[in-house]
Amino acid sequence: MRALIALLLLAPFAVWAHTQEASGRQAGEWVLISLLFIAGAWYVAGYRRIWPSSRIGRAMLARRGALFAIGWLVIAGSLLSPLHRLGARSFTAHMIEHELLMLVAAPLIAFARPIGVFVWGLPRSARHALAALGHRRWFAASWRNISSPLSASLIQAAMLWLWHAPAFFDNALRSELWHAAQHLSLVASALLFWWSINTASSLERKHGVAGFYLFFTSVHSALLGALMAFAESPWYAQYARMGMSGTAGLTPLEDQQIAGLVMWVPGGAVHAVAALVYLSRWFRLPRKATAGAALGVVLAVCCAALVRPAHAAAPSGTGPQVRELKVCADPNNLPFSNRREQGFENQLARLVAHELHAHLTYVWWAQRRGNIRETLKAGLCDIILGVASNLEMLATTRPYYRSAYVFVTRASDRLELSGFDDPRLRTLTIGVQMIGDDFSNTPPAHALTRRGIVDNIRGYMLYGDYAQENPPRAIVDDVARGRLDVAVVWGPLAGYFARRQRPQLHLQAVSPLLDGPMLPMAFDISMGVRKEDGALRRELDEVLARQSQRIQALLREYAVPLVADDLRF
Repeated sequence: MRALIALLLLAPFAVWAHTQEASGRQAGEWVLISLLFIAGAWYVAGYRRIWPSSRIGRAMLARRGALFAIGWLVIAGSLLSPLHRLGARSFTAHMIEHELLMLVAAPLIAFARPIGVFVWGLPRSARHALAALGHRRWFAASWRNISSPLSASLIQAAMLWLWHAPAFFDNALRSELWHAAQHLSLVASALLFWWSINTASSLERKHGVAGFYLFFTSVHSALLGALMAFAESPWYAQYARMGMSGTAGLTPLEDQQIAGLVMWVPGGAVHAVAALVYLSRWFRLPRKATAGAALGVVLAVCCAALVRPAHAAAPSGTGPQVRELKVCADPNNLPFSNRREQGFENQLARLVAHELHAHLTYVWWAQRRGNIRETLKAGLCDIILGVASNLEMLATTRPYYRSAYVFVTRASDRLELSGFDDPRLRTLTIGVQMIGDDFSNTPPAHALTRRGIVDNIRGYMLYGDYAQENPPRAIVDDVARGRLDVAVVWGPLAGYFARRQRPQLHLQAVSPLLDGPMLPMAFDISMGVRKEDGALRRELDEVLARQSQRIQALLREYAVPLVADDLRF
């Protein structure tokens, strides 16, 4: 068993080291499947070799072989069934897969004690070398320290919490190789943990030790699940960024909450019941008492999952209730908003909350396709700022600014473009913002395509890679660096980042502002509320009218080009 666990612990680093050599989203899946079948073939080879010589212990060998086979099939089922692919769209499916690996497959394989079978699966020279290594003092001491219940419990806890941190989990969603590293780490740490529990429990005096660390694991895994279940906003932006909205019509937040319950209830209950079993052996309790206590633990965990924590309950007391204004905003999209509240929409939201005598809270959500449906219309927030005034799926306020697309060039180039019909656009390198997977989806891209200007265009995703800070600014940066001759950029984004560039950049309104009857280049911008929230919309309209001068000053502070301006710096 030591060789198997050591292999699985080292495998994530090998996967990571080969990320530059493997290509394609399926590379990580092939790594996992290959390791799975190598382990299965290795075990079968050892089992076939040891079976003829095990005259007395065949019954035990058969039981352990069955445990290993069931554990192996659980891993194979999680990797090869639709559950694995569904995990890319649903956090609940992803969590079920993790629980199968850590709570079912890992203990089955650990309790199968396959180390002897694996050793017999090696050539004779390798078996002798491995036996010699096992007798070396440094190796035995190192393994004893790593595989102690304390170390194994801490390693598993670290892997569990680390891989569910948003940065690491989003990496696993983006890259199938990182996904492979995630699964290998979780399985390896779970194998190590259950192996240490099984080893400790084999000594009667250590039943209490096994029970204690099982209880510790039950508490911290249930805590992580509860934090997910009662979160007020999704932790993992990658699901929204990939356009994933869960399954069965669930929003990412609902999907995460159900996933948290999956970790909390089954995960907490399995470890708690196992802890109770070992503690009952330590205290020499009757089996009937143990069964009753186990049932009580399961019921208690299930009941706890149905009770909202105190902070989520309705506030008590006779004092006046403070109004809450929930705003959905992008956490990484300057000059509009970010998590540090540095954008002009953050400033405007603060002004509106002050005027309404409300407490401002944010629901951070990447601005992606479907974000309005999954946030505002799903009831997660009350307002979304910065929406087009003619957006039909919302009720919109009066506009608080009107801006347009602009040409961004280097001031030193003195490119005064006459508009989309300027013949120089056919030879210049042009950057255009994109929304989808081709460039013909923003008004400037349509305008250029209509004129046959295609080959010299470079597309820049409007949403960008959120591993970088302020990803939409890349198109403006590339004009300053000389990678683009001209970029066609939405005005507020261009104005804010152009002001921060060296060499100096020049902004010029695109022309015409209405390219044909159906292709506008200028838009009125409003706040959006649900259509049924007419009273809130009227309140917002009053605030916008009352504070129009302050809002205009705020827009000038952030260098937002307005259609009424000459759009020149």
